[in-house]
Amino acid sequence: MKYLKSIISVFLFFASIQIFAQQKNEFTINSSGVNADGSLSIEYTGEGEGVSMPLEWTNIPSGTKYFALNLWHIPHANDSTEVKSYWVVYNIPSNILSLPKNAKEIGIVGYNDKNQAGYDPMKSKGPGVKEYNLTIYALSEKLVFNNNKVYRADLLKAIEGKVLGESTLKYTYETGRTEKSTQHLRGSEERREERIESLTEAQKQKIKTILSNYDAGLLTAEDALAIHEAFREAGLRGGPAAEDAIKEAGFNPDKLRDLAPPPDMEVSSGHNNPEQRSNEIPGQKKYSIEQAISERAQLTTIAFSGLAFITGDFGASTFIPPGKVCDYFGFQYMRDIDVAEKGHNPMFVDRVVGNVLFILNDEQKQLFRNLAEEQAPQLEALAEMRLPLIKSFHNELDGKIPKGSNGLNKQTVSNYVGEIFEQDAKLSIRRAEVMAAVANSLSDEQKTYLGKMKFGDFNSWSDKTELAHLDKEKSKLYNVAYMTYASEFFSWYAGSVEADTYICPERQGTYFGGFYMKDIPAMNKRDYDISTSITGDSGEEFLNKVLNATQRGYITGILDEQHELLSEVIDVRREFSTELRKLLKGQQPEKKKLIELGHRYGELDGEISWNYAIAFARVNHSLTDDQRAALIKLRNLDGYESAPYYIYSSPAKKSPVLQNVDTFFFAPKQVIQQND
Repeated sequence: MKYLKSIISVFLFFASIQIFAQQKNEFTINSSGVNADGSLSIEYTGEGEGVSMPLEWTNIPSGTKYFALNLWHIPHANDSTEVKSYWVVYNIPSNILSLPKNAKEIGIVGYNDKNQAGYDPMKSKGPGVKEYNLTIYALSEKLVFNNNKVYRADLLKAIEGKVLGESTLKYTYETGRTEKSTQHLRGSEERREERIESLTEAQKQKIKTILSNYDAGLLTAEDALAIHEAFREAGLRGGPAAEDAIKEAGFNPDKLRDLAPPPDMEVSSGHNNPEQRSNEIPGQKKYSIEQAISERAQLTTIAFSGLAFITGDFGASTFIPPGKVCDYFGFQYMRDIDVAEKGHNPMFVDRVVGNVLFILNDEQKQLFRNLAEEQAPQLEALAEMRLPLIKSFHNELDGKIPKGSNGLNKQTVSNYVGEIFEQDAKLSIRRAEVMAAVANSLSDEQKTYLGKMKFGDFNSWSDKTELAHLDKEKSKLYNVAYMTYASEFFSWYAGSVEADTYICPERQGTYFGGFYMKDIPAMNKRDYDISTSITGDSGEEFLNKVLNATQRGYITGILDEQHELLSEVIDVRREFSTELRKLLKGQQPEKKKLIELGHRYGELDGEISWNYAIAFARVNHSLTDDQRAALIKLRNLDGYESAPYYIYSSPAKKSPVLQNVDTFFFAPKQVIQQND
């Protein structure tokens, strides 16, 4: 009994510390996966889905650069020296303050006690309630290990002297409680039904009043979020009655749900799956801005670009999808989160373009045609601006630098890419002006049609094709531009600022041939799924199976160099996208501000790309013959031969005449001769 009291005292002591920490606004970690009674929800255990729980942490210690996590358990109360470890994650960037359910792409995942990289869902072998601990550490610097296999002991040793603060989330779990949990869930459903079965007339009128401030046909994700927040502040409940009131106001509750998940209001959708009622399109959690710039996503993408650059040639490096130009319109996010996973299949663009051009009238389509006529030569000039820069990167790779020079000049590269992106900004402004004009001219019938098309759901789009709309007498670039406007019109019209801000992880790798290596097998194939795992898989094999430790360090070193640069890239993109969206509301953006933002974005992209080029060259100069053979095999493009260069994805027949390539390098050192 005395021993039991000691255990209880210790438990209460830790509980009081946790409460005190929260009261004092100290560093704290929490999870919605932990129930009110302190027990872990079944889905995060070996009896459920067996995936990691969602987490969030607050009150970050000043000076924090990275976070690390460890899930651990003391199996025997009388022996605190024996600790079981279930999950290790480290080098989570300081700008990430939460992890979603089943997190996989944020930070670097270490090894659990089962000698597996990842989350080990607990499933106790013995009876009774057991306590588990999930500790987060705020660290003053990045963790570096000599071994790829990092276990709990390695983590604890590495963080010594680097911990600025820590917080432990304690919870319990009891094997065999599934039946009790099912009863609990059933009771929750019954209470939910009681809660949502009716609304008063005043509440129904309040719903209609809130919705009267918005245009059902021009509804955006930002509008949907604002509507949900207004509902919540008014104390409105969800359910069939609320759904009827929304419909009576002329709005589609399904579209509200698809554009943005309501935070508290559970409007019934008729789905049997509770996760579907959460209004999140499957796949949205997998892709986010945080994931795109996370060290895990960036490292494999950088490695993939390095593999492509070292094994490719100048022509392959010039290949770039047209959608990577003027990419402030949410299309990249829409394709990445696609429910049907058709986002990287050529049919995806065909389908959305076909639907948009089907519903637009001749006058609206003519606006896009006129824009394509105007911008096709400008887009070609933009592609040609990239060529001398890419050639300078290849000269650095091959050691063909001006005699006496120290190599690529970072400032020169950064300034030049700033000029490229300034032109990109001007093209984007003009594109937004035309797309906003089309959006503001839509009829009720057109709005209804587009309203039925779900953002990021290929399956919700009618099976139509764009091919009949192409003009065979025009250039390929004209037709590509025309199709791009149609596809991005929908993603911008139905999307949000966050969708516009989102970037794919390889957004900074557009000069190194990664797009060629990934996309060329799909060219001219109508139904070809480009694997979304090819970048990560090939990049990881390049890093961990071909390169040695020194070479690997050249690549991993890029992460520290670009961390702050990437954070500013996101800030610039968000500010640019917010300003550009004023056009959809009938307002005028500040063009000078947009052009300045575009130039700054280019400067950041240029500096990041300079880091790529220098690191890839260092690796290339140190490769053995066996390593080169292994890399060619990993490239896996036997039978493919690149064109001399590409204007986006269109091959050119002759090599370009490039001037001023040497201007990207430091000037040769001057030898000063003194007179006797």
